[in-house]
Amino acid sequence: MLGLASFLALLHSASGQTNLQRLASFGVGSLTGTNVGDSVEVYGPLTEAGDGRIYGLTPRGGTNGGGTLFGMNKNGTGISVLHNFPDRSQPGVLDGIYPSGCKLLKASDGFLYGTTPEGDGATTVRGTIFKVSTNGTGYTNIVSFSNALASTRGIFPSGKLSEGADGLLYGGTDSGGANNDGVIFKVNKNGTGYTVLYHLNELTNIGVADLFASKDGFVYGASSAGGSQNSGGFFRLTTNGSSFTVLRQFTGSFGDGSDPHIFEGSDGKLYGAVTTYNADIGRVFRMDKNGGNFTVLHAFAGAPGDGSFPNGVAELNGMLYGTTFIGGNSNAGSIYRIGMDGTGYTVLHEFDIVDDTGYIPTAAPFIGSDGAIYGTTIYGSDVDSGTIFRLSDDFPGGLPPIDYSLQPSDTLRLSWPHNFIGWRLQAQTNSPGIGVTPSWVVVPNSGTTNFWQLPMNHAAGSVFYRLIPP
Repeated sequence: MLGLASFLALLHSASGQTNLQRLASFGVGSLTGTNVGDSVEVYGPLTEAGDGRIYGLTPRGGTNGGGTLFGMNKNGTGISVLHNFPDRSQPGVLDGIYPSGCKLLKASDGFLYGTTPEGDGATTVRGTIFKVSTNGTGYTNIVSFSNALASTRGIFPSGKLSEGADGLLYGGTDSGGANNDGVIFKVNKNGTGYTVLYHLNELTNIGVADLFASKDGFVYGASSAGGSQNSGGFFRLTTNGSSFTVLRQFTGSFGDGSDPHIFEGSDGKLYGAVTTYNADIGRVFRMDKNGGNFTVLHAFAGAPGDGSFPNGVAELNGMLYGTTFIGGNSNAGSIYRIGMDGTGYTVLHEFDIVDDTGYIPTAAPFIGSDGAIYGTTIYGSDVDSGTIFRLSDDFPGGLPPIDYSLQPSDTLRLSWPHNFIGWRLQAQTNSPGIGVTPSWVVVPNSGTTNFWQLPMNHAAGSVFYRLIPP
């Protein structure tokens, strides 16, 4: 009888390799935006709109030097600049500039929304919220922040907006407000009804590093400073501003809570990544929505062999995917995957400074509708201004690869590329006293997903699996 090890080895032999592809280089060709100004700035996460195209922002470059908003197809073609932001040298232009680290929001009305952290050279504008259509028309600043209204509205909006179940936009600022420690706000999509929900303060949290509005009626977020240890933490706030709760404060003499990221998983728990400076150099975590059961899923070890300083995570079919700023064998960053229970941690790609796909990713990955991972780097390629990359499974010929991982309670998880949903899983058994069954049997309902979980039965012999076309 074949043992479990032989069974797993068979599956492993069918697994594919990952393939990182450079889709575009910043600062060249149609993608005129870059990150090079007074200093190198970061690109924000990418976004996919309803038209299937990818959209993003550059903090510098473009026609005016103040950054760009661009769109492109998922294969790297069709790059177009939708908006050129002005430069600081153009005072009086009431437009935001330098959208460093901002993630565009694809809202339910079909428009893209975003923020800029700065304004014109005359300091009249201290950041903006803007909207624009996916073809670049109708660009409008719906909210402008200013020094004159800093104490009541906040200034320098953070780089992420979220749409609530009520259709309103939720966000935060890094400064301003009654305590000059930032605010959490909501606003209509046309810019009216701007309301401050909470004035942050140094006793709880300072500045909004990440934020999202959940369907449960709360806004969840993270700050990188403030609290009893002055090192930030996670919070939640009712959407009417009536109740603010600190879920967890970071502790440690070096402040183990910089660059925090947080999102809601498909299981209703909170997940994210945070940079630490104690025994490890970054962690992926999970916790309940009330702050309980905080669990470290992975503590990064750093170069060589593991990532350092995680940028954030995204979820696909029960697995978390993330990037790290540095780490890996070349200390140039990595892409990893881990189960939502903390099992199956795998480094999918290690960036290299001599590779033309770029290196040093600074944003959380984005998972497209095709199941591929998209992201950006700040260095490498044609003019060393970074790249846009795509990571997918490479399976030249033959059947699609089947990957596996062992889950708790002796459960086996099989998975295959997202773009092979519709293919069906077949099984064949080699049972004691019977031998290999004469035919392959289709696993019911396996054609509606790209993963399958089943209990292990060590007494039943070995089971072989393959995928067949729909």
